[in-house]
Amino acid sequence: MKNALARGVVVAAAILTLGGCSTKMTPSATGTPSPSPTGPFVSTVLTGSEASSHGPAVTEVLGLNGQGLTDLTLDLCGKNYPSDNKRADRLQVSYVMNGGTIAESNEIVKYQPGGAALAFAELTHTTCPKQFTEPNNDVVAHTTISRGGAGLLAMSVIVTATIEQHAGGPIGAASIYQFDGDYLDGVYVFRATVDEALHDALAYATLSATKLRALAGG
Repeated sequence: MKNALARGVVVAAAILTLGGCSTKMTPSATGTPSPSPTGPFVSTVLTGSEASSHGPAVTEVLGLNGQGLTDLTLDLCGKNYPSDNKRADRLQVSYVMNGGTIAESNEIVKYQPGGAALAFAELTHTTCPKQFTEPNNDVVAHTTISRGGAGLLAMSVIVTATIEQHAGGPIGAASIYQFDGDYLDGVYVFRATVDEALHDALAYATLSATKLRALAGG
């Protein structure tokens, strides 16, 4: 995370999953982005203009492993989650600033029957250590996990953390997971502070709730 973003956010091109085995809460190596996501979830993920409405101006991109089941969905606190083996389909796009910096990402997952309920249960019951070091040497600390609130779907989980980057200063991260039927929508946001990240993640997740409800036929 080497480039300064709007509002003092420092995020490098590798901040979110564009490819390779990675975590939703810390930086990771990226793949070569492709600008055109395809498949049944394209109308459900946030558009570039929607992402720009609550943060810096961005362009929507699809990265290596952004579609399909190669990358994990739940990877909090370095743990393995059995629900990842019950996924049926997945799309994750990132929102890129000029110069290749990434500020947020949106992931849609369809599970096999029972998989979404399992994933929700895993999120609500998981615990994280006070701090832990990711494979890329970033240190994740002060992780909080709570149930969602106003504007979010009934089955929702909010995760926040502070990341001490191995190449740069600390940043705030917020992830919001929402479930409806066999589907998950995950919004992952990085900002200068946790409060900023959570503020924008809640705004995105409110938009996502309506889209996910329509996808699930609710």
